[in-house]
Amino acid sequence: MRALSTFCLLGVALVLGSCAPPDARPGSDMAPSARPADGLLARPDLQRIVDLQEQRDGAALLRYLDHEDATVRARAAFALGSVQDTAAASRLLELLLDLDPRVRADAAFALGQLPMEGLSTPLFNALKVEWNEYALRTQLEAVGKRCEPAAGDRLFQVVDPEWRAAVDLAMARCVLSGAGEEEMWARLAEDLTHPDPEVRWWAGYAFARHPDPRTWRAHRPALRIALTGYQTGDRAAVHLLRALGRSQDLFSRGLQRWWLQNGARWEIRAAAMEALGGMDAAVPLGAVAGALDDPSVHVRLLAVQMLGQAPPSRPVVEFLRDHLDRHPDDLAVNGGILEILGTAGIQEPVEEWFLRPDLQEEAVLLAGVRGAAALEGQRGAELLGEAAAGGSRRAAVNAVESLERRWGFSRGFEVARPVFFRLFADLARSGFDEVSRPALELLRDSLFLPLGGGEVVADLEATREEAAPVRTRARRPYRTVDWERLRRLGPEPRLHLETNRGTVVLALRTEEAPLTVDGITLLAEEGRYDGVPFHRVVPNFVVQGGDVTLAGGRDPAPFTLRSEFTRIPYLRGVLGMASAGKDTETSQYFVTHSPQPHLDGGYTAFGWVVDGLEVVDALGPEDHVVRAWVTPGH
Repeated sequence: MRALSTFCLLGVALVLGSCAPPDARPGSDMAPSARPADGLLARPDLQRIVDLQEQRDGAALLRYLDHEDATVRARAAFALGSVQDTAAASRLLELLLDLDPRVRADAAFALGQLPMEGLSTPLFNALKVEWNEYALRTQLEAVGKRCEPAAGDRLFQVVDPEWRAAVDLAMARCVLSGAGEEEMWARLAEDLTHPDPEVRWWAGYAFARHPDPRTWRAHRPALRIALTGYQTGDRAAVHLLRALGRSQDLFSRGLQRWWLQNGARWEIRAAAMEALGGMDAAVPLGAVAGALDDPSVHVRLLAVQMLGQAPPSRPVVEFLRDHLDRHPDDLAVNGGILEILGTAGIQEPVEEWFLRPDLQEEAVLLAGVRGAAALEGQRGAELLGEAAAGGSRRAAVNAVESLERRWGFSRGFEVARPVFFRLFADLARSGFDEVSRPALELLRDSLFLPLGGGEVVADLEATREEAAPVRTRARRPYRTVDWERLRRLGPEPRLHLETNRGTVVLALRTEEAPLTVDGITLLAEEGRYDGVPFHRVVPNFVVQGGDVTLAGGRDPAPFTLRSEFTRIPYLRGVLGMASAGKDTETSQYFVTHSPQPHLDGGYTAFGWVVDGLEVVDALGPEDHVVRAWVTPGH
């Protein structure tokens, strides 16, 4: 089996129109490949297929697989990858021999998405006779996704060195699904020192991602040897550091500390810190304390997490207090430091924090809430009450949640009841519905009756605005595609996210996920993303935002979006939709820090960063979008 050269063959060019975008290597920041354009925005027949996809009408889509136009057949097969209708399996298998490589590729993609067994063998049989690189790559991906026992023998038959990385990714998917064999682990261990960085990356990915390190324990020496020979900027070190840390390999502790100090990329240093933090042995406080001065916020946050694992010694406490003084604007990290000091009963730094002249800023208040929540006793509760009244809705919600937990532990102490009664009464009068409602419920506690709780509750209920909005948990209606609006935006509009760290520009792929692009750009144009925080930041994984309810008490997105599983792989800088399960997407999105192939075909991927990837790397959990807007892309 021989891959095509870097130039498209003439026959492929005639069919596809042009060469497909190059695949991004995991060790680079290139844009990932995507499905070739088919003119969706100008073709009502293809738009009808997308509408059927959003309606989850597999039977109707199945009829389009027999259409005389190859572009229609391909689009219908691609749509079935999101519908995941197993009734289409037999026809999709037949399309693996279609004359058009686009149809073969989309059929393979859809088969890889089907939740059924028995597909590995026919997929591999098609793979053996495939000549088109575009279709071949998709078929190999499907083999990995639908891996079954004994698939290793088939994958080992792909000996072309140009496909080594793709085969290793398929093997990684096999071992992670539980269908892999020891021969696969041996091959992956061997490839940890392969000269191609992409091969090293996917080989290491399997070891880092497997849920049970005991499965590959015999190969730990190979991981240590490979890690010793890597250059300081080799991203494959991320996987090996994580894998050895999760396997509790004490022999690699020196390597972890070395990479923490010498890793040329923040992802590598963060992985080294994460590995050290996952070890059962004593925390190397010297190395961790030094990491608090790392230029990456992710490394610093992980260092704070490690320092919080054990009671801080006097030198560590002094170092942490010094960091507060030297870096007063390192707010995400300082929140963790205040939490450590508050847990240790060191009250003074937390109280000093609440004297800051910029206390009304949300990020400052959020850091203070963490410290106050950790302080025991009345003073901690009073500071939480001060934070709740500080003017930030997000900080107020966090503070009242902390107070509610604290009241649960304090109910048995009579001396604490007047303090909490006063705090809850003040919070119930706040202008934040998310705060006043739970505070009012807490005031109904029978222990507050001797303090006048009944009268206060009655007074508050009488003065509450009758027109106050009531939010329900009912699912919002599914949105349908506004094709006229998408035509105005074009096939590749740009989503601009101006954050407090800089601006990120994302190219959106309308043809791959038209419904998602339609919905997300609408929310951006309506200003719903302005002021919204990045509420979830996981180093070496994703930065997540878009929860519009966290900014200004806004209502949630007015619609739900169907999942659109696309051909865009989750490489570094890819834009995807957060989800609580298939067809539950609303407004939340994420951007990947690094390749995450386990997300492929399970979360809607609909674009990637084209400018500002360094801004994505700098975003922490207290950062936010200042303003979002959309520009057309034709």
